[in-house]
Amino acid sequence: HISFGGKAVVEQTIDRAILYSYGTRVAEFIHVEEGLNMLKIYGLYSNTTIRHIREFCLQVGAGWLSSSEMSDIIEERGVYL
Repeated sequence: HISFGGKAVVEQTIDRAILYSYGTRVAEFIHVEEGLNMLKIYGLYSNTTIRHIREFCLQVGAGWLSSSEMSDIIEERGVYL
């Protein structure tokens, strides 16, 4: 587990990293196959959660995302990277 000051935690397995903010699953980075990954975002519940998601995206290599880009990913049910 990787913790963001205890308010957010990243649970890692061999093929994915799942971000929990205040105990709620909010984002997931999935290694699909060599050279193909997927980012899923489940909700933008608060400004603090958005900051957690933004930092998570930077850490997994998805880059900096605006709130609007995050909302688009929610609507699309994920994006391939």
